[in-house]
Amino acid sequence: MASSSRFILGSSPILDVLQRADLEDYEGACVRKGLKKVEHLQHVNEELLRQELGMTVFEARRLLEVYKESQESTAEMTSHKNAANRQNQASVNKDKNLGWIPNPRNDMSRFYNEVYESFYLERVGYFGGNKKAFKKAFHEEARREYDNEKAVKKIREQLAQLKSVKDPSKAGFLLRENHILKPHDSTTITQNMLHIKRVETSIETLQKNLKEHLERTIHSSGRVLTGHKTAHDFDEQKLTELQGFRNELHTLITSLSQLQETCKAAFKHPFSAMKRKSRKRKQNTQKSVKRKKARHVARTTEVLKKIAPDWSEGKICEKEDLCGDIVKELGKREQKWAVALMFDQCELLNDSAKSELRTMLGFSESESSSNASDGDESSDQDNLSSINDSKDSERNSDDGADDSDVTEQCQEEDSGSVFTAVEAYDSSSAEDIGPYWNTMECTPYYEPIE
Repeated sequence: MASSSRFILGSSPILDVLQRADLEDYEGACVRKGLKKVEHLQHVNEELLRQELGMTVFEARRLLEVYKESQESTAEMTSHKNAANRQNQASVNKDKNLGWIPNPRNDMSRFYNEVYESFYLERVGYFGGNKKAFKKAFHEEARREYDNEKAVKKIREQLAQLKSVKDPSKAGFLLRENHILKPHDSTTITQNMLHIKRVETSIETLQKNLKEHLERTIHSSGRVLTGHKTAHDFDEQKLTELQGFRNELHTLITSLSQLQETCKAAFKHPFSAMKRKSRKRKQNTQKSVKRKKARHVARTTEVLKKIAPDWSEGKICEKEDLCGDIVKELGKREQKWAVALMFDQCELLNDSAKSELRTMLGFSESESSSNASDGDESSDQDNLSSINDSKDSERNSDDGADDSDVTEQCQEEDSGSVFTAVEAYDSSSAEDIGPYWNTMECTPYYEPIE
């Protein structure tokens, strides 16, 4: 009984034979017993019809007689059709000079040969043996039909993609019965509606061209012009197929419009406004870290180019490339970036060049070895502070200032600020823009540390 629910009474394939035998009342019984097609009667005899369907002897015989007659008529029609096809194929002159392709290797060549057979039968007498004119006319018609066939195939594939239930970005997925709407579905629906409109525009253009050509194949009296039946039948077939596509697209866009209204009612705000702020903060943090690294590389490279004029990017700086006179003339800010060149993480200089740079900046050899083994940069900062203090003391001594004032100033800086070798950050100063020294990570950067 479950299998019979797939068939609607009055439309089963076996109904035609039952009606001709005046036995249409047995349609339901035939479907329930498995006789759903006419071909199934070839395995049935009179006794089975009486036992399984409850037919009388006369009804069973009448049904089998009608089935036998229908099979004979079908076989006769098939034989006539095959004979006609063989006659047509025999009469078709498969001449290469007329456009026939002997060994077609691609879809286009095979399509041309299909058009050639019908085109030859209806147009060969029209050209009176002029092979060149026939070939030109054949190629024009075959090319036109092939281009239109490709365009229809492309539209068919686009429609199949729109109706796909496996792709979450397609209309078929959104129109499933068990689909649960989400905030971003509104954007997906809009994109699918725009896609449908583009497909409809392509269909309209193709229909217009086919209709114009179809009108040229019809006489004013309404009959098809002689020799144009192949083109006329092709145009009618494709126009019918395109109209079916338009109907399916109209159904899709109607359903999507209703779903769009439901989505707007369920979600008051657009999906872009519902993004979490934590995601934005995370993205900004990652970008900030990348910018800081880029600034660090740019500043250290700039200082290295200054203190090593012969050094070029892409190779390791050697000891001989460094210029001691230029290192001594570096300002406070540039000295901080020069200190960064001596860290183990920096790969712009080799070990000998880093050791030489430490000596040029005034670091002792013992302090340099302890820094390399322990990884503690605090002594470097203290030494750099002493260098800066000595330079300040020299300038103060030239101006007549006391050395005690410089010492007291350095003590105040060492006790009252977390930054060594750098003046305290003053937010009111427009000139103090960094870089500032991060004592936790030992990398210079521009933002002040709270």
